[in-house]
Amino acid sequence: MATEEKSTWIIDLNLFSGSSDTFRTAVGGYFYIAEGGDDNDYTTRSDYKPSDSPYIASIDSGHSDLAEEASSEAIIPTQKWPVRAYGNSSVYSDKFWKAYWTGGTYGDESYSGIYNEDVFDDYWFNDSLPYSKLEVNTLEGGSDITNAIEISYDYNFYLKDYQNYVDTLSSELLIPNMYLIQQHAHDPAVVVDTANLDGLLNEEEPAYRTYDDTIWNFVDLDGAYTENQGAADRASATYTLLNDISDYLTDIDSSTDGDQAAVLSQTDRGTGKIHTAADGAELYTLNLHQYLTDVVPFSALSSSTVTYVQNALQNIMFDQNSISPETTFLLNNFVSIEDNKTAFPYYVKINFPAHGTDTPAGAEFDAASSAESVYFAETIEDNNYSAKFLKSLKEAFNEEVDGITIASEEYVLYQGELVSSEDEDTDTLSYTAANTSFRTVDYFDLLTYSYENYESMTDNCFFVGEKSITREAAMDTTGTYRYVNSKNALGVLRDSLSYLTEGGSDSTAAIYDDNITFEEIFDGWRASTWAGKYNEIVAYRIEKIGGEATGDSKSQNVLQNFWIFNSPSLIDDINLFDSQVKYGEDYTYNIYKYVLVVGVKYKFSDLILSRTTNETDDTYYLEFYDPNNASEEASSSLYDPDGGTTTSSGDYKYMAEFNTTTQPAIKIFEIPMFSKTLKVLDHPPNQLNLNPFFLLDNSQTIGYKINYETFVKQEYPTAISSNDEELKIDYLSANNMLTDDELTLESRSQQRYIQVYRLAEMPTDYIDFDGHLISTIDLILGDSVFTLSNTIMYDKINTNQKYYYLFRVLSENMVPGYISEIYEAELINDGGYTYGMFDLLFAEDLETDIFTNPTDTFKKLIQLQPNMSQVDFNDENVDYDDTASSQLSNMGLSSVDEPIWDKTFKIRLTSKKTGRKMDLNVTYKYETNSN
Repeated sequence: MATEEKSTWIIDLNLFSGSSDTFRTAVGGYFYIAEGGDDNDYTTRSDYKPSDSPYIASIDSGHSDLAEEASSEAIIPTQKWPVRAYGNSSVYSDKFWKAYWTGGTYGDESYSGIYNEDVFDDYWFNDSLPYSKLEVNTLEGGSDITNAIEISYDYNFYLKDYQNYVDTLSSELLIPNMYLIQQHAHDPAVVVDTANLDGLLNEEEPAYRTYDDTIWNFVDLDGAYTENQGAADRASATYTLLNDISDYLTDIDSSTDGDQAAVLSQTDRGTGKIHTAADGAELYTLNLHQYLTDVVPFSALSSSTVTYVQNALQNIMFDQNSISPETTFLLNNFVSIEDNKTAFPYYVKINFPAHGTDTPAGAEFDAASSAESVYFAETIEDNNYSAKFLKSLKEAFNEEVDGITIASEEYVLYQGELVSSEDEDTDTLSYTAANTSFRTVDYFDLLTYSYENYESMTDNCFFVGEKSITREAAMDTTGTYRYVNSKNALGVLRDSLSYLTEGGSDSTAAIYDDNITFEEIFDGWRASTWAGKYNEIVAYRIEKIGGEATGDSKSQNVLQNFWIFNSPSLIDDINLFDSQVKYGEDYTYNIYKYVLVVGVKYKFSDLILSRTTNETDDTYYLEFYDPNNASEEASSSLYDPDGGTTTSSGDYKYMAEFNTTTQPAIKIFEIPMFSKTLKVLDHPPNQLNLNPFFLLDNSQTIGYKINYETFVKQEYPTAISSNDEELKIDYLSANNMLTDDELTLESRSQQRYIQVYRLAEMPTDYIDFDGHLISTIDLILGDSVFTLSNTIMYDKINTNQKYYYLFRVLSENMVPGYISEIYEAELINDGGYTYGMFDLLFAEDLETDIFTNPTDTFKKLIQLQPNMSQVDFNDENVDYDDTASSQLSNMGLSSVDEPIWDKTFKIRLTSKKTGRKMDLNVTYKYETNSN
C-alpha cells in the first residue's frame, strides 16, 4: 500500500462472503474481513475457483458463439450467454443437486440454495483520500506525504470599518466576494454594458464581453462605487478595484528577515495603508481597501439586488471556462484570483492536490496511471458541457428536482493509513473496514435528465465569469438555447457510450470490456486484482455550514456550496478562497469529490438442472428440466441447444445450466474527503518589555514603563483563563499547528490595550491571575487610527506587602498577546524610609512543595525538633544472628519515605511589627556512638 496518501477501497456489500450473491460465495471471487492480532481489520479477496466448492467440479462458460445482445432496444450494450456447471463426486443424488441449487431439505440438512435471479452490482474500486495538514505535521514521515488537504485562513489586513460592517450583515452571501470582484478585472475596452447579447456569448474568440447585470450591480454597489470614483461607467469603475495591486503590494508571505517571520513590511499594520514601493515613507491606500472601508459599509443595496444575490450565490460554479488557462478569451478566475488574493483582508483557504491529466487523443491506456485519467471529464469539456453538467449535478445531489433519483447505499470502506505513535518515533500502518453509506446517481440517468430538461429548473447558482453561450444555456428558462443543451448532452452521451462499446481499442480497454467473460465477473477485468473498476473524479463540492443556529436541534445551516469541475487543466493544486465569512465566527467546510465509476450489473436466469435417465459403466445419460416449474418438465439445453433436452457424459453425472446477463453501468459516487470547523482569527500581538520603578515620595506609588516589542517567532501565548485556552485551541486548529509550533505571523491589527493583573499572594499558576484584572490602558492615539507603542502604568500599594503583577497586550481584535514575567513588587517602610524591591518570577518559580503546616506563630521562643517517626530506629539492614558490635553500623534512623537527615531547611522569621525578615538554614544530622 502506498503511504503518501490514505489508500481506500469501496466495495459492494454483495461482493462479500455470506452476501445475497450466494453463488459468488460458493465459487469464489468474494471479499472477506480478517481480524488481525494487531487490532487491524484486513480486507482480503478469494480467487474465483469453483473446484474449491464442496459440490462443484468446474464451470464452463467458453461457448462464445452463443453470446447474444440481451436487448436490441437498450442504448447501453448488454450481453447474454449460457454457463454450464458440473457437480463433483460429493453430490449425493438428483434430489440433493436440486436442493443445493434452489434451496430445500435433503435428509436432515436444509440448504438455502446457491442460485437466485437478483440483479447484482459490481462497482468496487480503489481510491485515495488525503491526509489533513495537521496529520502530516504529527507523522514522523510527514515529509513523504504527497496527498494532503489544508483548510485554514489568511488574515492579511485589519480593516476596522469593513470588519465591523460585515459583522452586522444578516447573510454571509451579502459580504463582498473576491471571485466576483476578480471577474470584473477585465479591460473595460472589451467590456460592453448592455442587455443585448448578440455576438457577446462566443467562447472562442469574442470581440467583447459582458456580465450578469445584477451581480455587476452587487459589485458596483448599485452604482455607488461608480459615483464614488467619478467614473464614466461601471465597467471602468469596477476594473480599478484590483488594477493597482501589482504596483503597491507584493506577496506578504515572501518577506522574511533572518529569524523574523514573514511580516507585512509594506503596510502600516492595522491601518490599511500600504507603503509605496518607491518611497517607504509615503502611505498609499489600495483601491480595494478604499472600496471596502469607505464605500461598501455606507452603501445600501436595493432589495432586488439583495434578493437576487442571496439566491444566486447559494451555489458558486466554476466550469471549464473558469479554470482552463487555455481559455484565452474568457477569464480563468478560479486560477487568476491567486495573483490578487493577498490584497483581500481575510478569507478561508482550501488546498488539496488535483487529480486529473490531459490525455492526448489516441493515446494508449496506461493501467498503471489510470487513477489520474479523466476520460469522461475530457468528454464533458470537449463537448462544452461542463456548465450544464455542474448544474445538473447540483440539482441532483442537492435533491432540488424530482426528475433524478439519488440513492443512499451501503458499501464497505476499507482504508489503510499511517498513524503516529505516542511512544515511538515511528509511524504505523492502520487498516480499518466499516460499512459506510455513500450517495450515488446513475450517470446515464443524469445525462438523460439533463438532455430532457433543456429549460432550467432552478436558478440558485452563479457561474463565475463573463456571460457565455454555455452558461446562458445552462440557466435558460425559456428554451432559447435548447439546441445548444441538446447537442452538447448528446455529444457527451455518444462519447461515453463509445468507451463501453469499444473495449478492444488500446485507449479504453481497461475502462470496460464489452466481451467480459464469466470468470471476469468474479475476478475482474483490470490488470491488477486490487485495481477495481475504472474510476475518475469529475467534480468537487465544498459545502459551507455556519450562521445562526436554527430549528429544534439548534444546528447551523448550509450557507453555500462551491462546485468545481475537474477539468483536465487542473494539473496543479486546487485552491479555493472564501471571503464571504465573518471574523471570529465558526464555519464548517465539508469537501466532497464526485467519482465516476464504470461498473457492471450482472444477473443469472433460466436455470435448468440435470437428472439421470440412465447410466452404464462409463456413461451417464441426462435430461435437463426446469426446477422452478412445478411439473419439472424437460427443458432444452442452453449450453448445447442442438442436443435438445438430453445430453450424456462419461465424467459428470450432475449438471446445471443458466444464462448470465451483463450490462455496463456508470455511477457517480459522492465521497466525503475531509471536514473541518474553523474561524478566522487575527494573530496574537507581541511581547511587552517592562521597567519597574517607584516614586521617591510618600505617595506609596510604584510604576512600570511599558514598551511594545517587535515580533519574534515563538509558541502561542500562555493562557490565563478558560476563554484564553479556548481561543488558543481555535487558533492552533485553524492554522494546523501543534502546541509546540512557533507562530510565524505577526498580529495584523495594532496593539490597543494593556491589561494589568495583580495578586496579593504569590501565585502557584498563571491561571491564578484570572479574575484579578486591576487596570486596562487604552493605547489609542487621540482621534487617529494609530496606537501608542509605549506607556506608563502607576499603582498605589500598601507598604511591607508583596504584590504580584502580570501584564499583556490586547490587539484591536481583542486577541490577547504574550504574558509578561511575573513581577514581585514590594514597598518597604523601614522606620519611615520607604524604598522599592522588585523581583522576577518565572514558571519554574511557581512550583511549590505542599506542606501540611507551612507557617506558625510564636512570641519569644521557638524549639525545633524532629518528629518521632524521624528518630525511630531503622533496623532493616541488621542481622540479629550476628554479634551486636558487628551490626552497629547497620542500625539507622527513620524508615519514612522522606527522612530529614542531612537535608537543609530554610526557616523564615517575619516580624509582625516591621515586616522585616530573617532566614535560618537548619541542617539535621545524627552520628553513631559505639559507646
